[in-house]
Amino acid sequence: MLAIQTDFYNEITEIAFTSNSDDDFSHSFDFGVHLSGRDPSRGLFGVFGAFGQGKGDNEDGRHNYWAVGGEAQLYTDMATFYVQAGYLDSDPRQPLNDEGEPSQKDGLNDAFFVRGVARWFMTPNSRLQGEVAYASGKQDTRVADQDSENTPYDMDVIQWGVRYDTVVEGLPIIGDTALFVGYRGTHFDTICCNENDTGRFTEHTIMAGYTYHFGGMTLLDFDRVGATLDLPTFGRWVAGGQQID
Repeated sequence: MLAIQTDFYNEITEIAFTSNSDDDFSHSFDFGVHLSGRDPSRGLFGVFGAFGQGKGDNEDGRHNYWAVGGEAQLYTDMATFYVQAGYLDSDPRQPLNDEGEPSQKDGLNDAFFVRGVARWFMTPNSRLQGEVAYASGKQDTRVADQDSENTPYDMDVIQWGVRYDTVVEGLPIIGDTALFVGYRGTHFDTICCNENDTGRFTEHTIMAGYTYHFGGMTLLDFDRVGATLDLPTFGRWVAGGQQID
């Protein structure tokens, strides 16, 4: 079974609606396309591409990115194992501004990444998911005509998370409803040219919401034949360098 899936994600914080001039994370968006071949009884192989943006609350904090990679899923009776790996780059190379000064861009760039996800179905309509991801690349500006004077830092991103999905059956008017709660942790770490110039921070995100699956299938059935591919939080990753710097 061949399939094409598209994704769009948009994450916005309260910083986007204030005039705060700090480097705090403001928003991100991600758009992706997956092309895959799937055997619902065994697994899936495919490739994907993505582009988007992450932004800190700063004039120079907007980072456009693109990413490509491969992905695979393995199905057992009541579990799914999902792995992705690939390359991520953003736009750190900037011209000089009108005053002849470097235009700062501090996003994660020239990075490889890997992500693993495990989904365990306790029942056909209840699922526990855990995941971990790692990205390693460069951070900070390469200014046109000044590359020798501005060496990018090394930057690592480690992300982990858990999520629980269930279906509440027979609700008035809306009927069966799939709800979820989740947690995501992300650690950003950068090392410059000496041990005294370092930066790191960890953030924690709590999520809750609902999903709608066309066709009325159980969560387990949908996992094997539905649109169950997704993307790492690329937009958030590329914006992390702005807060570290």
